[in-house]
Amino acid sequence: MSALIFAVFLCGCSRDLDSVTPPGADQGADGGGADLKLPDAAREAGADQAVTDLLPDAPAADLKQDLPAADLAPDQAKQVDLAKQVDLAKPDLPPPDMLQTDQSSCVVKGTTCNDGDPCTHSDTCTAVGSCVGKKYSCNDGLTCTKDTCLNKPPGSGGCKFELDSKSCLINGFCQASGYSPGTCQVCDPSFSQYMYAPAKGSKCVVDIAGSLPAFKDGDLVTARFQNLRGLDVGKDGAIYVADTGNQRIRKISKGKVTTIAGEGTKAHLNGPALQAKFYEPWDVAVDDVSGDIYVAQSGGNSSGEKAFIRVISGGKVDIFAGGGKIFIDDKGKFDWKFWNPRGVAVGLLGKVYASDRKNHQIVEISGSNIKSIAGYRNATFKTGYPGNTNGAAGVSRVNHPRGLSVGPNNTVYVADVQSSMVRRISAANIATTIASGLNEPQDVAYDAKTGSVYVAVATGNQILTIDKNNKTTVLAGTGVAGHANGQGTKAKFSDPHGVAVDKNGFVFVADRANHRVRVINPN
Repeated sequence: MSALIFAVFLCGCSRDLDSVTPPGADQGADGGGADLKLPDAAREAGADQAVTDLLPDAPAADLKQDLPAADLAPDQAKQVDLAKQVDLAKPDLPPPDMLQTDQSSCVVKGTTCNDGDPCTHSDTCTAVGSCVGKKYSCNDGLTCTKDTCLNKPPGSGGCKFELDSKSCLINGFCQASGYSPGTCQVCDPSFSQYMYAPAKGSKCVVDIAGSLPAFKDGDLVTARFQNLRGLDVGKDGAIYVADTGNQRIRKISKGKVTTIAGEGTKAHLNGPALQAKFYEPWDVAVDDVSGDIYVAQSGGNSSGEKAFIRVISGGKVDIFAGGGKIFIDDKGKFDWKFWNPRGVAVGLLGKVYASDRKNHQIVEISGSNIKSIAGYRNATFKTGYPGNTNGAAGVSRVNHPRGLSVGPNNTVYVADVQSSMVRRISAANIATTIASGLNEPQDVAYDAKTGSVYVAVATGNQILTIDKNNKTTVLAGTGVAGHANGQGTKAKFSDPHGVAVDKNGFVFVADRANHRVRVINPN
């Protein structure tokens, strides 16, 4: 087979080099090629085996502390050596009709041929009629990957790195399933092959991404957020983040943080996703059926002109609801005038729910219509009145509601911030209280596996659990602001604002003042 290389690819010695994709490398689910920067290449090959493909987050100075050399046996772990990669020169390619694919027909010296070896390039006929190519190496220096030279289509060259399904590749080291560098961290390929999972048994908390406030996409080790608020987890394990301080919507998937919408300027502008502008995106929700992503744009303290529910769909950002002059239900969704919306969630049958914070309303958006399902309204002035009264829509009251989550039969759970409560709104739009006396509940997440509701309490600096019998306990956090990973009762948060749960029951937290995304194992 011909091993002509159609592109130059160069690997240096630094693990921070930008990745370069040979044209012939296998394309992953996102359309990206196998990557010569490890562990990106291995991640691409192993993406289907991981629930949430992530890389661990830690300052560069801490990486060696997490992986002491004494713990790494030669047959278990080996550091990436990118210097072993071979620099390939780009050959001058002949027209396709001049390409000789059979060594027996190699009669003209200098004619391009195919020596049958996929690990060669620049195959050329010699004076004696043989076909000789230049060798290149796909050896990444790792014991946990299968390294293969590619030649699809003939002449494309490239490398493929496949990560063993029973191993993890963390910080450039191979680790066997079950390996733990210390308390609360373990290699668990069923959770992720690219970060340590929070260990079972102690409600462990570990970081995923973020540290100092800034904006930066890339590997989770170096990615940065700023005053992030809401987050959601898709069925594929991807994490979507409302990065409020950076005026962007971010995505964590396959070991990378990327920006999926937002140019970074605090303003309101629809259009292509990366050119669109947000004015304080406060919460985010993904529709696993359509793939659309909904954003609660608070608009600061403004009413109407910058306060909307927006949607990211087909690579563009647009208004999904809002823009009216008053708020009145059973009208078109563009007739409703939001005032500081801070929560959004997706339910069954394509219904979208939003918390209209300063109007003190919970609304349901279905098709082209919008209606209030909780909150009292003055019939004359069409304004909302705060309170904590239970009962039917139009009678019940909420007080500056924030985060939402949807349970069975479109039951809606609400973080009722200034009532210090978590409320439940039934399918019949009857509001009840399931927890009270909470210290500024900012967000809620319903766990379909257990029937529990997780609550992020901001000034309480904790994550709480409300079980199906409405009993409230502390899942994680000492109650004192700070940052510390570890067992749940020893971990520290600082003003956590967002909480979400994935299909396997792992709890994800937007730790606002720590500018981090974190994960808890509640088991």
